[in-house]
Order: sequence, then C-alpha cells, then structure tokens
Amino acid sequence: MQPEVMTVPSAQEVIDALPILAMVLDSNHRIVMANSWFANNSGDEKGECPVACYERVHATAGPHPDCPLTECIRTGKGVTRELLDTVNGRLTVTVSPFKGRFNGERLYLHLTHMG
Repeated sequence: MQPEVMTVPSAQEVIDALPILAMVLDSNHRIVMANSWFANNSGDEKGECPVACYERVHATAGPHPDCPLTECIRTGKGVTRELLDTVNGRLTVTVSPFKGRFNGERLYLHLTHMG
C-alpha cells in the first residue's frame, strides 16, 4: 500500500478557511486577493480586485487615519490595532508583511475581526 500523497492548499484555500475578513494587499492598499468572507459580506466578487481596501471596507477616499497597513509599510513589522470605523464599528486589525516580493511588489496579509 502506498502512502497517501498530501497536497498543500493554495493561498486562496488558506484564506478562505478563515472565519474573518482576510485580504492580501499591496503597498498602495489595493486588494490583491480576498477571502470568501469578504466576497459574501461586501457584495464584491473576488475577481473584482484590485481596488483599494479603504474604498471597499471603510467606504472612504483614503486610508483610515490609524491604518495598521500604513505603519507596517513604514516599519516592515507586523501591527495589531483596534480601530473605530464609521461603517463597521469596532475592528481589530492585524497586518503582517510577506517575506520577499511578488512580481516586484511587497505584499501584506490583512486580517480583520469585526466587533
């Protein structure tokens, strides 16, 4: 009997498994990838990327004043912060940089707990 071959899930499958808002963003706050939670709760299809996260999540023309992505880009370190958002109420947001670059672009994992 041969051992079972385990396949590694894709990045999309990994973030879709999360029961919270999960996005991969670039340094311009554009959504490169979003999970099914995002698609189900925002009305956007995952294929509509890239748009700026602040447009879709906060319904604003620019980043939140305390945006943890802005700090993560500046410091290169992961950031967790509580925010009060006019659209979604209280949020706990964690942003961490990916190691390396993808197509020359630095990417960031953005996780949001609502409430």
